Amino acid sequence: MGIGRLFVAASCALGCLVPGAALGAPVRPDIDQARPRNLTVTIDRTGAVPRFHLGFTSSMVNLGPGPLEIDAHRTSASTPQMVADQAVLQTNGEYHTVPGIGRLQYVYSSDHEHWHYLGFDHYRLRRARDNRFVAPDQKTGFCLGDRYETHPGAVETGKPPEPTLASDCGQRETGLLALREGISVGYGDIYYATVEGQFVDITGVPAGRYYLVHRVNADRKLREADYSNNAASLLITIGWPNGKTAEPSLHILRSCPDAPTCPGRKERGKGSAAVAKAGERFMALDDPLLDSVSFRPIVD
Repeated sequence: MGIGRLFVAASCALGCLVPGAALGAPVRPDIDQARPRNLTVTIDRTGAVPRFHLGFTSSMVNLGPGPLEIDAHRTSASTPQMVADQAVLQTNGEYHTVPGIGRLQYVYSSDHEHWHYLGFDHYRLRRARDNRFVAPDQKTGFCLGDRYETHPGAVETGKPPEPTLASDCGQRETGLLALREGISVGYGDIYYATVEGQFVDITGVPAGRYYLVHRVNADRKLREADYSNNAASLLITIGWPNGKTAEPSLHILRSCPDAPTCPGRKERGKGSAAVAKAGERFMALDDPLLDSVSFRPIVD
């Protein structure tokens, strides 16, 4: 058992028991999906026709009360994937294994290489008027870790004083037979726009309104304390003022925390947002600090 797991088990044994709770009851994580942020339209002109990639930053935090821990393993280096099990903390400080909740695979990309937990988070573009699926993400998987504190310096039950799940997921270690990754209580993980498939291809998408939906643990194979905050989204408009082979326009109309859609709400400042042009940025109407839109080309 590692230092981080010893800390969590000890703190839980002291502070996770509640009146009437039996020893050995599960103390599950609560993975809260943040809204898409920092939208970036990347124009790929390397082919015969330009392609337009809608990139975005995605993040999720563990609200607790328990850690999210994934133990992956395989019997031989000749097996291309590892089986992922979830280690669920119990109120008596022990861990219960939930077997076969997913897979890990070693992934090579232009910007990094390591073991990826497949299917942890999904990104989808859906037509706003009927929620019809339009475009998937291009993401191959995730290297989970304690990448930032959700409330720096705050003391929270089950939160380690420093990151304990912060490995590089076996970078350049293709022969690994086992590894652990996850997100501790009070920490979050973040994935930046366009890094290793962090986008949806909007080439040729009809002009109109769409929901950009981020959803963690979509198949609910991971055991959580709460599933109601696993999806978040933005309502956006996509336009092609100069034709579908030229740069699109993009508006962020509103954000939908903890929901894949947010119908029935009036748009704030309807009609006041400027169309994003190359090199310009504008702030979302209801999240002025972190949501933005920018454009950049790929000219390789």
